[in-house]
Amino acid sequence: MIRTLLRKRRLANTIHFQFYNTVQATIELTKEDFWHPIPILFDTLNNKKGASRFVYLFLLHYFYHNHQFPDFNNVSDELLQHGVMLFAPTLSLEEITDCFQSDRQIYRYKEEIRAHFGYRLLLPDDFIEIRKSFSVLFSSNGNKNYIKEILVKELDQQKIEQPTDSDIELLINKIQNVEEQEVFTKINNCLTESSKNYIDDYILSSTEFDGVCQFLRQDSGASSKDGVANEIKRLNILNQLPIDALRFIGSINSKQRNIYRRRFLTDTPERTKRRADISRYSLASVFCFQRHQEALDNLVEHLLHFIHQMKKTADKKQAKLNKEIGQQLGDLDSLYSLAEINRDFPKGIIEEVVYPSVPQETIEHLIKTRDFARLVKKKVHASVIKKYANTYRHIIFNIIGCLDFHSNNIDFNDNYKTKVGTKLSQNLPYVHTRPITN
Repeated sequence: MIRTLLRKRRLANTIHFQFYNTVQATIELTKEDFWHPIPILFDTLNNKKGASRFVYLFLLHYFYHNHQFPDFNNVSDELLQHGVMLFAPTLSLEEITDCFQSDRQIYRYKEEIRAHFGYRLLLPDDFIEIRKSFSVLFSSNGNKNYIKEILVKELDQQKIEQPTDSDIELLINKIQNVEEQEVFTKINNCLTESSKNYIDDYILSSTEFDGVCQFLRQDSGASSKDGVANEIKRLNILNQLPIDALRFIGSINSKQRNIYRRRFLTDTPERTKRRADISRYSLASVFCFQRHQEALDNLVEHLLHFIHQMKKTADKKQAKLNKEIGQQLGDLDSLYSLAEINRDFPKGIIEEVVYPSVPQETIEHLIKTRDFARLVKKKVHASVIKKYANTYRHIIFNIIGCLDFHSNNIDFNDNYKTKVGTKLSQNLPYVHTRPITN
């Protein structure tokens, strides 16, 4: 009865198989495709008949398409009935079911089919070989299904029969646990005793900033003088750790790094200090490494924000001056009148011809407006210089002092920060920039 209920839950006309590659793909294999003759000569079929021959043929087709053997309880009746109709019209499903219950016979069939295709069962010794080409922590994608697909593909390349889903999950967990212990050991080896004491005595214990650990957990906040100053303080705290030696942490997929980060953040500093040394230092190092990267990214965002604000100031000043010029010019009729007088009376006297139409005061006003318009660019420049000198100068240089700039040009790398200061001095000649050294 239970088996009948399980059969009814299966799809009637199709059976689904997973073919694994770097991109997940699900192929619907119809019952016709499943039972289509396969290009394989199999002599052992000749000495079998009846239900045994049909079951053997079914296992052969299933392994050919899926590189594993099925759980008979999950095989649809429609699939079996279609095969019976094609190859054994006189057989009943009961006879086939009875044949499948013969464990010793089915085991022998599987051994023969597996050997014919050159496959074998997964053995404990295969663990080391699999790890050479497969990783959980260092996979490009931390998605569980993606990792499973890559593992199945690796097993297929090594001609190992695909295990059950539960066995695959156990294998993935085992590999992850081994890799985690290796990573944690490597992190601890990168930390000197002074670095470990710094984590215990300062990051996890100091009350400075109302708790250093809590201070590091805080977001950067708005792009303000205080926000930038606090982010630079966080960066300076984290720079006391050997960040360069811990850069291999960045190779761990982001999903797993975030799991370690959450483990660290969900503990209070007191609870974290109760962890085993290898776990405590490793989780703290992963958090500090990620927070260091975030601090650099945040400072770059602040720098871009301030540059945008200076451009915004220039555009706003430009628009204000243009509006003021337009208001001073007023009606253009006076200019048109001057043009017509010069055209019609080119030899006339200004006092007799021009002034009666356009007063001298209006002409002087037009000249002053023109002079004012010529100074717009200089006024905008002066406005930006003032905004930079009063608001952004020290903030921007503090940010630049915390960032490392890289290029394929070696000379560019060596002198970039000095060039930044020189460039700012050239663009803002009325502001004295302080020199920055590496």
